[in-house]
Amino acid sequence: MSANEKPIGTRNKREIDRLRESAGSMNINTPDDQSEIASMLTIDNTLIVVKQRGIYQIKMADQIDPERTNPHVPNTVQLLSQFGSDEEFIGKMLLTAHGLFSKGNLPPNIDCDAAMVHIVEITKNVSEMRVLADRFAEEQKECMGKFDGKIERDRSFFLPSIVNVVARVCEFVQKADHSLRELFDIVKLFYTNLGKGRWESLKKRIDSETDRIDNFDEFLKNSLPFLTQIRNARN
Repeated sequence: MSANEKPIGTRNKREIDRLRESAGSMNINTPDDQSEIASMLTIDNTLIVVKQRGIYQIKMADQIDPERTNPHVPNTVQLLSQFGSDEEFIGKMLLTAHGLFSKGNLPPNIDCDAAMVHIVEITKNVSEMRVLADRFAEEQKECMGKFDGKIERDRSFFLPSIVNVVARVCEFVQKADHSLRELFDIVKLFYTNLGKGRWESLKKRIDSETDRIDNFDEFLKNSLPFLTQIRNARN
């Protein structure tokens, strides 16, 4: 090979090709989160990094610009949840589901990747609900801390209050309903021909089964009032 001849592997490659295919590293630390990585999950061809204090989605430049038209497109790190593995609900939801829906644990007709996409959406919604609830609790505590219960000489009385309560409660309930909608989409991966009654239709389907291999029918019976209550509140 002459001094000016390129190696076979690099012939006819553009600069953007060499850039995208070269080795590299990425820093997942942020000013607000210097915690350790607890787990790394691949969901729908996307890398999800679960740290102790946050969950992040990694997208490579080729996922954003698959035609390789712009060499300036970077690899991105996006915060999905400001709660990580240190929070119990993250372990119960995202990490437990990832273990359950790993390929080989369930029949091949169950789309485990689709299930995990729904689980990520549920995790995001529940995380946002937690933020809303925490902020409300902090404001309520601050508001009550300023309240002295004193009636002024002119008989006026300062009544403590928090603004936009109705809108904030509506947002909280909507996110709860969105989570249940994603959860029911997972149910439909197992029961593809459910009717329009959603949770009621699932109960009828379970009740109609003659073989009882567990107590899921009793679990669903006890859960149905709560599931229905969230839907009614959303409406």
